[in-house]
Amino acid sequence: LMTKAKLVGLAAALIIGFSGAAMAAGDAEAGKKVFKKCKACHTLKGKNRVGPTLGGLIGRKAATAKGYKYSKDFKAAGEKGLIWNEETLSGYLNKKPGPKKWLGEFLGKKKAKTKMAFSGIKKDEDIANLIEYLKHATK
Repeated sequence: LMTKAKLVGLAAALIIGFSGAAMAAGDAEAGKKVFKKCKACHTLKGKNRVGPTLGGLIGRKAATAKGYKYSKDFKAAGEKGLIWNEETLSGYLNKKPGPKKWLGEFLGKKKAKTKMAFSGIKKDEDIANLIEYLKHATK
């Protein structure tokens, strides 16, 4: 039999666990605001700009947007099997370590050379919200 204290502890752990999972999902509406930082260089669908279109991004192999001229390092990451999903985007977009360093680590080197000047997003919540927005907006 469980003591009352153990039962309360278990209930608290379950509540904390479930609320953490809900937070990790992200808020697409809040992500739309975060995307404002991206839209100077990226479209959600359609034409490439300074950066490639993000249309069809989720589940897409890196460096495969049609008509976009990627850096050697991005091409190498795609060839090595980099697929854009919640986990990879979360790492890539994070200010720590930063997109170029994250991509470099993926490739087994210190820092990747890419055209992307953006240094990343500070808050995990903003990253989760942006990814949630991209999941819907780039289908």
